[in-house]
Amino acid sequence: TGFTFLTFGIVSGSLWATSVWEGRQDFDLKLIAGFVPWILYGISIQLRYLSGWQGKRVAFISVFGGVLLLLFFMII
Repeated sequence: TGFTFLTFGIVSGSLWATSVWEGRQDFDLKLIAGFVPWILYGISIQLRYLSGWQGKRVAFISVFGGVLLLLFFMII
């Protein structure tokens, strides 16, 4: 469900920014930074279901993606 909520947040934030700032926000740093953990989460989900990854491998990728997300939003 975290991947679903992150996807919803990226899409709704992009739509909201477009309506508020009257223009496309393709190169907004926070939007781009949000895609990095989103891609990591997507890869971990695919590896878990297609390759059978479990346990520490998937947990490491998930924690790494969460830490990246927090760091990006604190820095940018």
